[in-house]
Amino acid sequence: MIWTRFFRAFARKTRTRKWRSTSRARATAMKRARGAKGSGEFISPICTGCASGKGVSCTPDGGSSAPCAQRVGCLPEVKVYIRCWGARGSIPVSGQEYLKYGGDTACLEIRTAANDTVVIVDAGSGVRPLANQLVEEGRRDYTFLFTHAHWDHILGFPFFKPLYSPRNSIKIYGCPISQGNMQTLLSKTMSAPYFPVPFEEVRASIGYKEYCDKPLVIDGMSVETIPLSHPNMGVGFRFTERDRRFVFLTDNELGFRHPGGRSFEEYARFCEGADLLIHDAEYTLEDYAQRRGWGHSTFEQAMNLALAANVGLVGLYHHNQDRPDAEVDFMVERARNLAEQRGSATSCFGVSQTWSVTL
Repeated sequence: MIWTRFFRAFARKTRTRKWRSTSRARATAMKRARGAKGSGEFISPICTGCASGKGVSCTPDGGSSAPCAQRVGCLPEVKVYIRCWGARGSIPVSGQEYLKYGGDTACLEIRTAANDTVVIVDAGSGVRPLANQLVEEGRRDYTFLFTHAHWDHILGFPFFKPLYSPRNSIKIYGCPISQGNMQTLLSKTMSAPYFPVPFEEVRASIGYKEYCDKPLVIDGMSVETIPLSHPNMGVGFRFTERDRRFVFLTDNELGFRHPGGRSFEEYARFCEGADLLIHDAEYTLEDYAQRRGWGHSTFEQAMNLALAANVGLVGLYHHNQDRPDAEVDFMVERARNLAEQRGSATSCFGVSQTWSVTL
């Protein structure tokens, strides 16, 4: 009798642990699918257990109820995960008027579908909270891609915690033709008298690799580049894994061709058919009249590029440091109206530093 009660109690505990573990995994997947709290943006995923995602019904608990594409709570198939950690341009800002889109500067996290490899694009102030999360996860290997070396895209680098552990390995890719040597540029962010800890104190194993016009392959994800139209140059990226394509063009002025930049038509070809485009949209037309040649686009120009390239979803990025949330909302609404007037199905949203998506 005693042993019977013991085994029954043990079985109940085992079932409880299994349920809790499954629930945590399910909650994590659903959080990723929906995007971060408050982002307001969601791309319906393909459910686990669906052969193709078409004509199959599912519910958050795995039962049958409604078409997969119409269910917000479905568990996503593991694909490319993209998270923004900083969407602001020029300098970090804070205050009640910036709560929705955030005040941290440029930083994106991409996780590959193949092995969940972390790729970090730019190291603005948003890289600090990203570092905290990656350390908590116990990550040891990191890959950095840099669009260019202007201050708002590298100022968070000295605060990337994995730099200071000898157990970590970091790969840094840069294009010396457009940016200069990234090792030299990043080390300068930690040079006296501007920073108290010298670059020589970095304990992680760091490898520097050059790229410009040759495609890279990172854990099965193809990375292609295109020169940005921006002062001091820079590079934009097209990420492709399986049948998913994401283009990232920050600090790109479509209305003025800087040395090394490309034409509107060339950028449109680069973006053609992308599932997601994130593009610089710092200015309104009124702003641009006073700032032409400064290296940034208007939201109208960004939307026109998305429409010309038949992009599925476009995110407005690199918000001006003085632009409050309400004004960004207004720009997004006007961009959506532009797509509607053209009869296009292209969707538009403002990128926030809590936004995420699984493609």
